[in-house]
Amino acid sequence: MTLTTQQIFISHGYLSVPGASSTLPLSGLMENTRLLTVISNLSYYGYVPSIEAIRQLLPLSEKELISFWNDAEAALKELTAANRKMDNFVVYKNFPREVLEMSQAEYWCKQILMYWGLDKELFVEPVAERPALAGFQNRKVLHLADANTLNTIWTNLLANKARWSAPQQESAKFLLIHLKTNHLDVDNIAFKENAIQLVSHLLDVCPAASAAVNNATDVLRLAALRSEADVALRQPIKFKSFSRKERRFLCLLLQNSKHLEADMAERPALFKLLLRRLHPGDFKAFPLLHQAYNALYQGKLTSFASKVEAGIKTQDPAVLEVLRGRPGDYARRLHKLYQVFGQIAINGFIPVMDRLSNHQLVKLVKYAETANRRTMFTCPPKGNWTKLQLVPNTKKEFTSEALSALRTGAAAIIRDRLQKLIPAGVDLDLNTDLIKLQTNDQELASYGRGTVFSIPENISFLRTASYWENDAKLGVTWYDNGWNFFDTNWKSLGSVCWNANVFPHNYAHSYSYGHQRQNDATAAAIFSGDPVNIKELRGRACQMIDLYIDKLLKVGVRYAVWNILCFSRKTFSEATGEVVGSLQMGEQPDTGKLYEPGRAQLVFPLKGKSLTKYVAYIDLEKRQLVYMDANLKGNTSSAGSNGATLSTQMPAFVEYLTSLPSVADLMLYADKGSVPVVYSDKDREIHDNQPAYVFRPENNSNQFAQVSLEKLL
Repeated sequence: MTLTTQQIFISHGYLSVPGASSTLPLSGLMENTRLLTVISNLSYYGYVPSIEAIRQLLPLSEKELISFWNDAEAALKELTAANRKMDNFVVYKNFPREVLEMSQAEYWCKQILMYWGLDKELFVEPVAERPALAGFQNRKVLHLADANTLNTIWTNLLANKARWSAPQQESAKFLLIHLKTNHLDVDNIAFKENAIQLVSHLLDVCPAASAAVNNATDVLRLAALRSEADVALRQPIKFKSFSRKERRFLCLLLQNSKHLEADMAERPALFKLLLRRLHPGDFKAFPLLHQAYNALYQGKLTSFASKVEAGIKTQDPAVLEVLRGRPGDYARRLHKLYQVFGQIAINGFIPVMDRLSNHQLVKLVKYAETANRRTMFTCPPKGNWTKLQLVPNTKKEFTSEALSALRTGAAAIIRDRLQKLIPAGVDLDLNTDLIKLQTNDQELASYGRGTVFSIPENISFLRTASYWENDAKLGVTWYDNGWNFFDTNWKSLGSVCWNANVFPHNYAHSYSYGHQRQNDATAAAIFSGDPVNIKELRGRACQMIDLYIDKLLKVGVRYAVWNILCFSRKTFSEATGEVVGSLQMGEQPDTGKLYEPGRAQLVFPLKGKSLTKYVAYIDLEKRQLVYMDANLKGNTSSAGSNGATLSTQMPAFVEYLTSLPSVADLMLYADKGSVPVVYSDKDREIHDNQPAYVFRPENNSNQFAQVSLEKLL
């Protein structure tokens, strides 16, 4: 589905309502049955309009209200995945009861016959009427958008200092065109890879547009992206054969680049590959490029990195002065420098800290504060979590003197900046420590890895789904929904997935060949049946899994890790349609439809070139759902094959999540004051369009101007 402005609004917590500002009293709401129906329909999708938005909806005519709802519903169906109609593509539509009432023998006989090609309709029950949805619904408030909201969203996207997730990138590309942008300056976009994505898109959709790409490495990134290669330059690149017009354009950008020879020295092999495609000798107007080209091939260029590594190897303190010219490089190497040079490395860094962003400073301090406690460091080579390496923590511990110096230096800088950005100070909710700042290599959400969602006490079960559409003519394809279970020490206890349809396994095994039904009270997790997607015209299929929290705790489960695996060795991006993952919370598993958008906590289209996606894990004792978004190594044949690997990886990964900074880590530097900074505004009153940062807007009586976290960082 093509993005719409309403979809952009809703995904950012706003609702666009036509017409001028209304001052009608709410007293007429109860007589306005059409509007009450619209509000009820919004609730079905998990949203509620703010009072301000309701006031704007009140004076709409029937025709205007119908037009508004048609627009809003299309966006809501897309964002919540309700338009995928997952219920229709589950094998056993009376799940979980229908599966729980089968013996293992019955379940597997049916499943094998379906694999052999028999239609599932031969084995399933008629669809029974289910009681209406009862209990928990996840309602988020949509505040009224105004004429500046799209520009605000656009500005915040450009200010984001982390690599965009897939939805953010789609939003930015849509707004680029919608706001009629015809020029981009890479230096005005906070994260360079985001900038290059936008520049490339602008060149595709508007060849007459212009762009300023001011350094050679960014030109290299642009050429890689135009060659359908990795814009981050972390994977092998095969540059395409550029047209003469493209070659002239890229050579012009290189000619005008700052630090051309220095950038070439950092990546000589890649620049040689690019220059072979560009043939700069064909153009006489680029003398600086010709000069750098000759120096590169004559081996006269010395990289900054090689100078630094030589200085570290020989333990020459002069290297610290070299690094002070590039504070970002200094920060990235700080622990290694501290290990070699001790406190003088910290002392040399303090005077240049003010050249780093708040995001860099908060991240560095959080790392230093947690490094001493880590048993392992996670090292994904070139950001590839599939090849994750775990390195025992043998690094030199930061002394209290070193930590104090870093904290004091960062605090003075960040506090001064926040005083200017939030002069009224902040009223900080410490639960914002559960909200992590976005990292560079996540794909699904705009909040960061490690962000925590509490599981309310009344929630008894969670239901996850993997849905996919892949052309049936290409053969059977599976994108398998699975969970791995662990005790409090991360010892593997088993899994639930396509080939382990009920957990605990010892319970399932006890009925392997019997006819006794398996709806015993000890069934703690259950799988909905394994669909064969070639039986459906468009190749659509869905797997669901129910987890029963209390029962899992009774059998010793502390942690549960949710994963979606590409069984057929087709990456998520290779699906001809799409792959979607969702997680619902509920009280009664047999009420409501199998998929109810109003109780969905997470809904993510899965993209990218990975074969695995570890979406989240649950700490059942703490009743916390923790966002992961990691392409960890895994055997794609079955989640059940990955228990031992995860037992090793997850403790280190959790330590890594702990080392990531949160919203609270940033806001603790601000002066105390009146601007609310809260996880949820459910129990807070915020009026008169007061500035506030609210992660989960849940009070529709509130009216506030959302503080831009991106600009603070």
